Amino acid sequence: MGFLLAWCSLLTFWHYSEYGWDSEIFDQAIRNYAHFHLPRVPVLGTKSPTDPGYLQLRDHFSPILALLAPLYWFRDSPTNLYIAQAFLFMAAVPAVWLFTRRKLGVLPAYCVSLAFALAWPFQVAADFEFHEVAFAVPLTAWMIERFDAGRVRWGFAAAGALLLVKEDQGFVVAMYGLVMVLRGSRRLGAKLIAMGVGALAVLNVFILAPLNSTPGRQWMWTPLGKTAGPAAKFVVSHPITTLGDFLDPAHAKTQTLVLLFLPVLFLAFRSTLVLLALPLIGERFLSDQPNYWGLSYHYNAFLVPILFLAAVEGAQRLPRPRFSVPVWAVCCLAVTLALLPRFDLWQLKDSSFRVADLPQNSAISQALKVIPDGAVVDAYPPYGIRLTHRAKVVTAGSAGRYLPAWIIERDSPGFVAQNEKLGYKIRYRNAGIVVLQQVAGTPTTRP
Repeated sequence: MGFLLAWCSLLTFWHYSEYGWDSEIFDQAIRNYAHFHLPRVPVLGTKSPTDPGYLQLRDHFSPILALLAPLYWFRDSPTNLYIAQAFLFMAAVPAVWLFTRRKLGVLPAYCVSLAFALAWPFQVAADFEFHEVAFAVPLTAWMIERFDAGRVRWGFAAAGALLLVKEDQGFVVAMYGLVMVLRGSRRLGAKLIAMGVGALAVLNVFILAPLNSTPGRQWMWTPLGKTAGPAAKFVVSHPITTLGDFLDPAHAKTQTLVLLFLPVLFLAFRSTLVLLALPLIGERFLSDQPNYWGLSYHYNAFLVPILFLAAVEGAQRLPRPRFSVPVWAVCCLAVTLALLPRFDLWQLKDSSFRVADLPQNSAISQALKVIPDGAVVDAYPPYGIRLTHRAKVVTAGSAGRYLPAWIIERDSPGFVAQNEKLGYKIRYRNAGIVVLQQVAGTPTTRP
């Protein structure tokens, strides 16, 4: 499955059909780690052509990304990230198999593990772009499995590593601690709660806030309140209204919830492990960002190990388990297979998708060759990700007031005319792609 996910990701990359901007961020950050530099990201923001760029840790606290730096020592390409993500997702499969075998037996373990590997959120994430969720999936699965197996030290190691994935993963660790307390392991649960809550406080209050994290990401829950305090008060004092916010006119949230729980036949609700998913779902569905609510992007992949392992525990509580558990496991796999035509791996059956070198790729390749090494270039993201290894890639919004020396973008008369007024000249124009260079002697800052 790792090979199929990687193949799907690479084909999307080779077709220039990925969004590209997020991959640019992670590629620039990890490339800097590979050269033993701070993870500076010009595409997130620069103040001048010599400014090394915005610190990625101010955007999301993901120092675990440094573990991928050695890949760039062997092959200097952003495709490293797509391949690594696919196999990191699959690194959770052995944990799911061990957990399920211990709870339900060998046959259900194989069915559930295959269904897990084929889960649609992994397909969507792999076909979108690389994200830190690649680490969250295996670490969450192994944290739960190791604690369940009684391997406490390894469980704490996985929990500690999970806190290095993203600043909100403290919620998952703290909620797992609460589950431990509810199950009678009070000391162990209290330690996990302290780890999770402590990480949330340190990262969000004492690290990201003083660093002035990315504008626009400071607060995304304005319907609840302008800051965390009023929002929490609103949630506590208006629980019915808050619950109603999980529904929306387009039913995107409801559809997402149904498709998340459907592959496990909703049995995740029979286990307290489902509590680990609540903060991840809540922070998305209560936000004012519609992009967080639906099936696209990578956000749902965070939830897959939680929901599958919770459902395995739920299956333990089925009546007549010798009969019902194998039936549930087979049905779980059957539903997952039935959902395949709706999601991204299904593209691999089309010969047109499996073609790596499309006709328009030649024009794009020629356009990229016009950009000189070491240039500062404002690039359309799917093109820019091909330049990060030899140029300083920025975007119009991240470049501040200065004008990059080069621009490579999709062609449109209005866009070209606007930039010609700023002193740019056309250096390449073909097949809907245009490369512009700023002429010497023209203003270097925006009016």
